Amino acid sequence: MEKKTSMLQAGSDAGNTRQKTSYIDETGNVVSISFPTLMAPGNSVGDPLRKESKDLSITDRLHVYIQSKALSGTYYYVGDYARDKKGMVQPDGAFKSSSELHIVTQLTALAIIAASMNKERIDHFYSGGLPIEEFKIVGESTFLERISGEHVIEFLDGIYNGKVITINITGGIVNIEGATTSLALTNNIIENKLIELPSAKIFDDEDYCIGDLGAGTTDVALFEGDGLNGINSTNYDLGTNKYIDEMINEINEIDEFKEARDFLKENNMDVTSPYTNREQFLRQVVFPEIATMLADKTNKYQPTFKVSWASKRNVIVTEIVLKHMKSYYDEVVKQLNLFALTKAPNVNNFFLVGGGLLFAYYYFRNIEFFKLPDLEVRPEAQYFTSRAYLISSYIQNLVASL
Repeated sequence: MEKKTSMLQAGSDAGNTRQKTSYIDETGNVVSISFPTLMAPGNSVGDPLRKESKDLSITDRLHVYIQSKALSGTYYYVGDYARDKKGMVQPDGAFKSSSELHIVTQLTALAIIAASMNKERIDHFYSGGLPIEEFKIVGESTFLERISGEHVIEFLDGIYNGKVITINITGGIVNIEGATTSLALTNNIIENKLIELPSAKIFDDEDYCIGDLGAGTTDVALFEGDGLNGINSTNYDLGTNKYIDEMINEINEIDEFKEARDFLKENNMDVTSPYTNREQFLRQVVFPEIATMLADKTNKYQPTFKVSWASKRNVIVTEIVLKHMKSYYDEVVKQLNLFALTKAPNVNNFFLVGGGLLFAYYYFRNIEFFKLPDLEVRPEAQYFTSRAYLISSYIQNLVASL
């Protein structure tokens, strides 16, 4: 019996730290998933020693077999499961459009979504994006030609172990990162209906800017009366990764961890940190306090950041964390002010989105001149790009159906 083909509406943000994908679920609402932008060559069988666990999330133990003309390999470990695996690959600053890593993570994300909705075969009109400077060089058609067509993804581990998902990418849109973000600032999709957010009232025909603060770059899009100004819009080599690395490195050297460092060195262990990667550090140390700040209606909550390493528990590192957050915040604000003064002198509204906004939210929450997303969607700031790509595709499909 031929398998039924379903439509999947989704937006894919191939980030430098995380693969983020937003989609419309069975209830007609927007749901977003993410996992680290990592992959490693896999073997042809799952882990024979694995134990079934009810605590697994849909993005845990991603071991996949992918059949696709867009890829040179076939078996992959993806996301957290790729950590510490031989041949692990993470973003290196190269073009996303030619990156096998970004193809693998995007296809895996779409397969996870399809499996979560019990869909074995889906048609998908791709909606993603490229950094502004890369888009100027590469354009849309080259990437779409690579990713279009049929891709078969089989899960060899995790909660979808044994499931085979066929994704047929029928075409798509390649947006400029930052250029469509206004859609997520002004709209939401609730019960399959496009709902206008309060911020929509301050968008008008006058000039405005959107700064998308990412892990690897800061993208700035300038919109004038006749649309995107592609000449002045740009991206800076300014992201959170550098500041997170500096933060972790300084924490590794605190006096409280000296005994652990010396012990490991004496025993010829090449381990210098309680954290193996940025994502683990952010998840354990930074994000819980950011979530509390976002929920605080007084906007006055003072965070306390703590780290632990084996027997050394709950060491307070607030001063270190805030110092590097402030360095990032200061550099971002400097660059955005320079942009506003030289490239966008008539701007009335300069909006900020992206994971960097949340990373240094302690400082951004009280910023002047620049505008933050509405409170109801502010916790989703890291997903604004993927949400915007989804809304862009949704609107295009809506218009096509009229």
